[in-house]
Amino acid sequence: MNEDGIAMTVGENSIMLTEQGILLKTRNGKISVEKDIAIQATEKVELKSKNTEINSSDKIKIAGEKISAEIAAEDKVFQSNQKLADCRKLYYNGDYRGVIKLCDEAIKLNAKNEKAYALRGAIYKELKNFDAAISDLSKAIELNPDYAAAYNDRGTVYQELGNYAQALADYDKGVQLDPNEAAGYVNRGMMYFVTSKFNEALADAEKALQLRDNFAEAYALRAGAYLELGGVEAERILDDLNRAIELNPNMTFAYYCRAIFWKAIGDEARSQADLNRARELGYAG
Repeated sequence: MNEDGIAMTVGENSIMLTEQGILLKTRNGKISVEKDIAIQATEKVELKSKNTEINSSDKIKIAGEKISAEIAAEDKVFQSNQKLADCRKLYYNGDYRGVIKLCDEAIKLNAKNEKAYALRGAIYKELKNFDAAISDLSKAIELNPDYAAAYNDRGTVYQELGNYAQALADYDKGVQLDPNEAAGYVNRGMMYFVTSKFNEALADAEKALQLRDNFAEAYALRAGAYLELGGVEAERILDDLNRAIELNPNMTFAYYCRAIFWKAIGDEARSQADLNRARELGYAG
């Protein structure tokens, strides 16, 4: 609105709404309209303008609230991930209960944090709480069906429980999703080994060593498969077992396999020493 009134244009005609009335300017000049009609028209125009201002204000407010909510949600995701980062030190210090507590907090902040479920599931496995482990790892897979590490970890739980078919299915899925992860082949290879599929175990050990040439468990697995299949030079088997123990001095399976190797070549003293060491590390045989 200017000082004289509200100006509008309709086709070739100009309209001015004033306190005195409506002035319709045509090609032939001005025509005055009644004041009460002018007042009604003016009120309608002003009301429309006011409503436009209110609608604009509401839209700005809604947009601001939406942005604030998105920022708050992103902040919770960040805090949730930070909790996981803080787990690392606790994990390496063996504070499994502390790790679980931080995972609980991470999940409370972000219920869709699949890594928090996967880590807590892995810790539950270490604590022999297998039902909780499977529950958490399954939830991680539900949230991210392409989570190869979660399939591998759940496979190890099923293997511990003696559910070899389900363990093998999970290992297969893990390898399919991440064919460049050496641990997946070793996990599956060990599953083949305990079910007497030694050729398959050997193939997975070889593949793992192609991907990671300092993988202790892969050397031990390959040596174990060699021992069962036969036809391999003794020196080659012993080299693999020594390499495995060099890389991981606390690997029960490697000492057990080397005990079998010594026994096979008639060295009872060394066989017994390695068997005793395997028992110290947890072998129950």
